[in-house]
Amino acid sequence: MKIEYLKITTGEDIITQAEHDGNLVHLKNPMIFGLSREGVGMIPYAPFARDAKITIKKEHIVGFGEPEDEIKNAYNSKFGSGIVVASSGNIQIPS
Repeated sequence: MKIEYLKITTGEDIITQAEHDGNLVHLKNPMIFGLSREGVGMIPYAPFARDAKITIKKEHIVGFGEPEDEIKNAYNSKFGSGIVVASSGNIQIPS
């Protein structure tokens, strides 16, 4: 699965591990962005989904692409290999 940034029709910005399959996109560990006093943070998009996996129809995606390094690094520190590219950002992910 590839880490992608998605903008969906309901307005949320999502970063997730995504796998495109015909008219569906399978999301693993999807996170949405939120603002706090400390800066931008990420919270689970589907917190009650079993195994943090959800599938959406491609028709509900407005656009998708590769996330900025800072966003990808924050996501990888929580769900990925932990290997990050040096950046100067302020992304917070609750444990």
